[in-house]
Amino acid sequence: TSTGCQLITGGGDATALIPPNPDLNFRILHTEPCTGCREFHEPGNPMTFYGLPRGVIRAEDIVGLRRYEQHGEEGIVLRFVPAADAKIRNLSQDNIGKQMAVMIGDEPVRISTIQSAFSGAMVITGYTLPQREALFQRMTSAAAKDAKSATAE
Repeated sequence: TSTGCQLITGGGDATALIPPNPDLNFRILHTEPCTGCREFHEPGNPMTFYGLPRGVIRAEDIVGLRRYEQHGEEGIVLRFVPAADAKIRNLSQDNIGKQMAVMIGDEPVRISTIQSAFSGAMVITGYTLPQREALFQRMTSAAAKDAKSATAE
């Protein structure tokens, strides 16, 4: 796919981060069947991908997300909790050039290619503004609904 996951540089403003959807997770995917893997299909993509049933990066590994706009690129920044840095750095380093799925529960919502090793934060790019907004809403929607419910009580 034309979308990618890569290291983002710069600190960013942690107060601008929105908590992730609690069902948000990421899985490494393969184009060939593998032992213990399940089939996954990205919406609008006829290709079949294979991945393990458990997410390798989960919502608890993510501090929050924010929109990314730089040099005409639309994307999403994910900032990781410090305790997950080594795991995420090793995972991304070992899988450069492979596919990683953005998942909500067991549903792939976007599949991207890991373009570089990352830890601390990453940016997912390669979207038009409407695509980025739709993905951002899916990645944060349950958390935003929970926050609104808590405020209303």
